[in-house]
Amino acid sequence: MSTTNDTLEPPFTPGPWHVNGRQSIRGPHGEYIARANWKNGPANALALAAAPALYHALSRIVSGDNGEGAYQQAVEALAMAEGKA
Repeated sequence: MSTTNDTLEPPFTPGPWHVNGRQSIRGPHGEYIARANWKNGPANALALAAAPALYHALSRIVSGDNGEGAYQQAVEALAMAEGKA
């Protein structure tokens, strides 16, 4: 399995993903992605929902795009995972 992706196309359902309710993760068209059933379900759901944004931000940085836009995208993705966005 390759650790880089030249096309920046994710190998999973494209985002953005969002939390529906407290623990259900849905895709951009409302399609079911996952459910975070565990002790920290709501926090885990936020982290899971941020996965596409985190993937794209890290892909830009790893590919050498270290411009302000890449950094800001990473900051926003982290805020999403922390429930601050």
